[in-house]
Amino acid sequence: AETKITQVTYKEGELLSESLKADGALVEVKIPAECTVNTNQQVRSRQLWGTDIYTSDSDLVSVLMHTGHWLPGPTCPPSLLELRAVVRAVPPIEQYPSTSRNGIRSRSWGRVLTGVSYKVESCVAITVNNQTIELGGD
Repeated sequence: AETKITQVTYKEGELLSESLKADGALVEVKIPAECTVNTNQQVRSRQLWGTDIYTSDSDLVSVLMHTGHWLPGPTCPPSLLELRAVVRAVPPIEQYPSTSRNGIRSRSWGRVLTGVSYKVESCVAITVNNQTIELGGD
């Protein structure tokens, strides 16, 4: 059976938890270019918990930086239209470890008893000329 992919658009400060309903669910998140910068308040305040598997309230731009899919600068590349990241809902884990990667340190968190967590399956950049560029993680 083909897994249905829910499509949502990233808004700074809006949680993915709403879209990540069920374990195994795939969500494609469109991130507008202006949100992909390191001045994004969520990135600056390190709103991410875990390593490889993140709590559902972790900010996706921060997570993409941590996984190495996207390394934001102070301005967005003029050719960038948006990023499209596919994340998968996974069961909560016992411990969300803090690690420092790619210039951002994730926070640690203890056991999450309810809901789901997520991990990044893939990420692409879409240019203003409608080209798709695969972005690999670490």
